[in-house]
Amino acid sequence: MSPALLCCLLAAGISAAGAASGPAANSGASSPDWLIRASTYRSKYYNITTDFTPEDAKRMAEHVDSTFESYLRLFSKLPVRVQRPAALDLYLFVTEDDYHKVLKARFGDEGLGSWGTCISSGNRIWLVGWRGEYTLEQMKPLLQHEGFHQLARHLFGDLPVWANEGLAELFERGIMIDGQLVLGEVTPATRQRLLEAIAQQKTLPLDQFFKVDHQQWLRSVHTSDAGALYLQAWSLVHFLIFADQGKYEAGFLKFLVQLNRGMDWRQAFVASFGMPDFKALETKWLDYARTTPPADYRETVRRLKFLSAGLAELHKQGRRPTSLDELREQLQEINFECQPDLFGQARKLSAADRRMFEVPFAEGVEARKFTLVESRSGPSAKPPPYNIAVGGLEPQAFAAQWTRRGRETSYAITVSPAGQQKTKPGSAAAKTAAGSSAKPSVSSARERGR
Repeated sequence: MSPALLCCLLAAGISAAGAASGPAANSGASSPDWLIRASTYRSKYYNITTDFTPEDAKRMAEHVDSTFESYLRLFSKLPVRVQRPAALDLYLFVTEDDYHKVLKARFGDEGLGSWGTCISSGNRIWLVGWRGEYTLEQMKPLLQHEGFHQLARHLFGDLPVWANEGLAELFERGIMIDGQLVLGEVTPATRQRLLEAIAQQKTLPLDQFFKVDHQQWLRSVHTSDAGALYLQAWSLVHFLIFADQGKYEAGFLKFLVQLNRGMDWRQAFVASFGMPDFKALETKWLDYARTTPPADYRETVRRLKFLSAGLAELHKQGRRPTSLDELREQLQEINFECQPDLFGQARKLSAADRRMFEVPFAEGVEARKFTLVESRSGPSAKPPPYNIAVGGLEPQAFAAQWTRRGRETSYAITVSPAGQQKTKPGSAAAKTAAGSSAKPSVSSARERGR
């Protein structure tokens, strides 16, 4: 997948909530008329040129800014200081035709077959993508993937292709929850494809995988044989960042820095992980890939929203269930329903559906359940409703916490690394139930629909 945008730095624009600055300046006689028709915006981190409606442009600006902050959270852990660019360039096109015309006129490459890409000319790097018949929600993962390539090239110049694509895949699969990009979900479909690739020996031994270069990777993309490479890259990066509560993350980041400095990968491996036998790490990765259970973060959050809305409604009625069984009974008694608008979809949820009280894919994971946890609050004539924690999810833990802002009270969905959540199931209060040169270049342009 991929996204992107174009040049024309204009001083005016929007902040995360600002307003447009009018038509983009024409960048030369060779530029298509899209550059004249499009508007420019300045978000917190991006110079955006687009012919999206102002409302859609604002939504995408907020999304790419939140995604960028997720990149920064990862890079802030590097063992070296990195300096981010003052602003990044983004082109968002309504039509595929304009996308190809502008890329050909501006960069000398039409980007045929791509939905978006990260593209360079001189010392500038653009993120570009077109919408067509897709929704904004469908386009967001594209920008998350290619946006990582854009920033990584600014910071590093060149990363090993497996790490570059693995990290981009990790961010592509991220889910935006209340302005935070949450990483680490392993969906059932992705897990199944990975297990099949391992069983059919389509994944490579690490000593071969680490040596795959950009040209070999692109040849696989062009021959429609890159699926296993992307899966292995994502899975290996997932393991190196999240396995054993982040045991290998520091070593992985150090490994990237050493490779970027030109160190031989074997020397970098030993220097970073302290073990000369990469086969041992490969065995641990394969075991992790085979045993990590699937999850559905979106549905988990949707059910958390339902349960917390139900607790809030019962609180208004002076009722305070202290276990999940009591909560289910009381919500079914009042025929409780709600319709949260989440992830671009509004769906009616009902207490009559027993699944609303279960964490998705809990089969075989005993700890995976919703838990009511006593709220931490001072003395009160009317104690607040319970919080809700989600047990058994890794690498992220979710909770719904009762919050007060002035006179306003509501539930907020919180996300934290598993094992670090403040409301821990099982506590006494828990109540449970059941490379840029002057010559234009294109990197990692992935075929549409892959």
